[in-house]
Amino acid sequence: MDNPVNPMDFGYFTADTLPPQIQEIWLIPRKDDAQIEGESAPFKIENPSSRAGNPAIEAQGAISLAVNIRDRECGANYNSFGAYIVRAIANSDTIFQFLADTISYSTTRQIGLSYELGHQEEFQYRRPLFRLEKPLDSSITMLKGANPGLIEIGGDTIEVIIEAEDYVGNRSTAGFTIVPGSPVEHRHKISDTAENYDVAFSHRIFGVENIILRADFSEKPTSTPIIIRNETPVFPKVLADSSFSFRLFDVEPSEILKMHIGGREWTHTPKLWRFESGMKYDLAGGWRIEIPENGVYRPFVASDTIIASSGGGEFLRLDPAGVVLRRSSTLSIDTSAIAAEAGKACIVRIWNDDTFFVSNSVDDKGRIFGTISALGTFALAQDTIAPKLILNIKDSTAVSRTLTASLKDDLSGFSNDVLPNSFIDDVWIPTEYDPEKNVLIVD
Repeated sequence: MDNPVNPMDFGYFTADTLPPQIQEIWLIPRKDDAQIEGESAPFKIENPSSRAGNPAIEAQGAISLAVNIRDRECGANYNSFGAYIVRAIANSDTIFQFLADTISYSTTRQIGLSYELGHQEEFQYRRPLFRLEKPLDSSITMLKGANPGLIEIGGDTIEVIIEAEDYVGNRSTAGFTIVPGSPVEHRHKISDTAENYDVAFSHRIFGVENIILRADFSEKPTSTPIIIRNETPVFPKVLADSSFSFRLFDVEPSEILKMHIGGREWTHTPKLWRFESGMKYDLAGGWRIEIPENGVYRPFVASDTIIASSGGGEFLRLDPAGVVLRRSSTLSIDTSAIAAEAGKACIVRIWNDDTFFVSNSVDDKGRIFGTISALGTFALAQDTIAPKLILNIKDSTAVSRTLTASLKDDLSGFSNDVLPNSFIDDVWIPTEYDPEKNVLIVD
């Protein structure tokens, strides 16, 4: 049986009396020519359910939609569900529909492709948005064609309605109007005078669709820079008087990007490589990543950068972190030139200012390696702090059969494969470990 059982088919959660809440709607650029309210950046609609009468949104090019929906069961409790049905309607035409019952066990792993994980990382959201667009290269069934949900804005006004419905039929809607934006060239005066600026380029990648190229000028330029790609001008988001960011789609490794102000041109080639199945890449700082066969749903561009930590060490930043891998990849680092106490070096992941143990396994060439299910920020650390063990017994208390102890460790932790040796009267005793309670059990 490939389809999961819906508990609501059997009478559970019958008190559901509240409709889903459409808390946020985002318009997201999908191609170089996309502009929303004059910028090539995602645009958030505040309070979408009460937007009636608000001004239309100016946009052009190819965009898609993403939503944040919460469905509280009823006023008597705080049970929260996902929406059972989500629809996007443009000019009375349903361009996207998600029905929860169509997700099978065989496609469950692809659910992550339906969320804006790159958007979550870029904007530091606690929870990702649900994208109203069929994920590329997924087998999840959606409505209307191979790539439903993409909106191409030409010369016509588009009336958009988002519908969210729960299992018992409670429904909420939110609507807004998109009007074609005036050409961006009319908003940005491009000077004919070449100026002598120093420019520092940097980039980040937050998802599989695009990279963010940042240009920091040595002083405020007299006009807005542009990048020309495939004869299409790409206009930036203005970060500050002398800082701009370009959202660029389908950038290829070794592609030369050309930025212009009037008669002056700057070229830059971001350090990118293609993350694809069956490949092995040597990265900065002695790191290496090996991608298994069928390791990704689709190839994408990636980048690796060594960044300094506030504590004086170095991190490896592997972009984009907001990507779902089909199979785990192997990350390793050469420790031959690193002074590490034997057996205590390990790979850790840095996320939200916390440190998470990955592995301390060592191969026959002296490389520490571990498997990772997502990219992100990693470091080589040393686990030099001993764990804490506290016996759960008071002095002079009789022990009939079972003895327990609380175990705490700040980094590598424990498992039933790696446990401390336990002795009673110098006799070794086998132990078990409860990872949920962090308790060691001697029976």
